[in-house]
Amino acid sequence: MRNVQLVLGLVLLCFAGAAPAEMYKWVDENGITHYGDRIPPKYAKQQREVLNKEGDTVKVLEHEKTAAELAEDARQAELQRQEEEQARRDLTLLDMYGSEEDLIKTRDEQLEHLDGNIRISEIALQNSEKDYKSRKEREAQLIQQGKPVPENVQRQLRELEASIESSRTALAKRQQERQALAARFERDIVRWRQLRGIAAPAAPDSAADQGANAGVGE
Repeated sequence: MRNVQLVLGLVLLCFAGAAPAEMYKWVDENGITHYGDRIPPKYAKQQREVLNKEGDTVKVLEHEKTAAELAEDARQAELQRQEEEQARRDLTLLDMYGSEEDLIKTRDEQLEHLDGNIRISEIALQNSEKDYKSRKEREAQLIQQGKPVPENVQRQLRELEASIESSRTALAKRQQERQALAARFERDIVRWRQLRGIAAPAAPDSAADQGANAGVGE
């Protein structure tokens, strides 16, 4: 340590006339510490220190990270983001629902609303398909009779085809939304129990259930 201080003192003395605003300190591949007003390019990407005129470290410049280190940093950042997001969701869950019954009631209301939209979409799709089928039959009759198919009929068929395809896509999307909503509420229910320290209801005994079912049927 004494030798290092002596070297640093000599270096600072040499630069005293020029009075550099700052100096650098780095270690080479042999473990030898170096000082200077500029860092050789081969050491510019490794960790180094910035020193003031008194020789005190004022900043540490980290080494340039490898691809693996950058990937690990990104992974850790994502884990932290997920933990923070989970903490926010937990707080919201506890604030919004005072009981499991509240959660189930909200779930059922939202599912019922989605089910209504799905049913409306199904009816609209069925009507469009029925209309399309009727017009296609009319088109086939005209062709069979050797008559030209009016342009407006062809246009209506194209519009119906596009409408049916769009309705099917919208219906599939709503059905997926329902599945996602049901799954999210199931996760929320399980998480709410965990946060409240409530054990999940015990699974029904299969033998007992069979006996009960048999009794009902008699």
